[in-house]
Amino acid sequence: MFSHRVRRGMYAALLGALVSSAASGSDSSLLLSLNEAERLALENNPRMKIAADSLVTARAKVTGSRATLLPSVSGTAGYTRNVDRNAFYFGGTKMETGAVNDYTLAVTGTQPLFLGFAGITSLRMSELGVKTAELQYRETQQDVVDQVRQAYLAAVLNRSLVEVSREALAQADSTLAQVQRRYDVGAASKFELIRAKVEVATLRPNVISAESNRELADANLRMMIGLDSDVHVEPTDELERFVSPWADMPYDSLLGIAYAQRTDIQQLRNVERTAQYGVRLARSSYYPQIAAFGRSSWQQIGPETWDRAVAVGIQLNWNLWDSFGRRSQVQQARVGVRQVGSIQRLTEQGIGLQVESAQKTLHEASVSLQSLQELSLIHISEPTRPY
Repeated sequence: MFSHRVRRGMYAALLGALVSSAASGSDSSLLLSLNEAERLALENNPRMKIAADSLVTARAKVTGSRATLLPSVSGTAGYTRNVDRNAFYFGGTKMETGAVNDYTLAVTGTQPLFLGFAGITSLRMSELGVKTAELQYRETQQDVVDQVRQAYLAAVLNRSLVEVSREALAQADSTLAQVQRRYDVGAASKFELIRAKVEVATLRPNVISAESNRELADANLRMMIGLDSDVHVEPTDELERFVSPWADMPYDSLLGIAYAQRTDIQQLRNVERTAQYGVRLARSSYYPQIAAFGRSSWQQIGPETWDRAVAVGIQLNWNLWDSFGRRSQVQQARVGVRQVGSIQRLTEQGIGLQVESAQKTLHEASVSLQSLQELSLIHISEPTRPY
């Protein structure tokens, strides 16, 4: 067991580490604040780049869905080499028709008039996809910021733990030296000397372990903010006591905030609406598709003569029977809506458990911190007892 003086020194060192923090870095170190670490993580983290690309893709799908409702123009061109041309006989003379080289050009414009609600439904679904991608981007931001905060605070905390372990070892070395001097003059027993040596031998590996944990915490922080392994980071922010307004807030209020702010709940709501649009999209195949078109074509009928033809009209396509294929698609879409509803209820239950667990953990941490500070003050205020 630690001697009374060693324990008193550890409490004092730990309290000092919680109130004031880490040493400043050397010239070769990258001095890094928490805000700077968050900024670097949002700029360099690959997850942020993936989320940004997903958002660009979702917006491009909106443009593609809108294009199905707008006019389209297509052009065609053709060339035919008539090796054996059509011929007829007139007065015993063979008369060939057509040109050896046949060129054709055509331009066709099409405007959808009615797509069985498929076009507008697809547009609404793609717009919901953009909102979902934005929520995913925001969720990724929150996750990255949360992870880099944990990594940063772990780096700061492990520096404090290194100081605490070194201070404890220094106290144990000092105690061993005093016990050794007393033992040399016969004022201390061999048991006291052995106990002091055991304390030193026990604390020395703790210093090595604390230094290793600090290096691992620094490596994790570098990885989170996208720095090379040869860059030495030195956190500049300090550990301070955090008084949380959430610890004493009623559970129902916290749950309401979670339901309103959690991006996963909002994403599921969008997914549910998308599934409902999916039912409408499946039902759109029961309706006809109507489009207006205009076509202008040119065909070469002579060496320098072209014949032009112009046509306009309305085209209707209607699948009257498909052996219950559309019915199957509608049933599948409706099942998808029910599945999303079930997933949403399970997610809400899980969020409720997460909120309750986080509130209890925060309350326990606040009580533990207060108890440690009170205990540290008690030990610090005790008078020093002579050997």
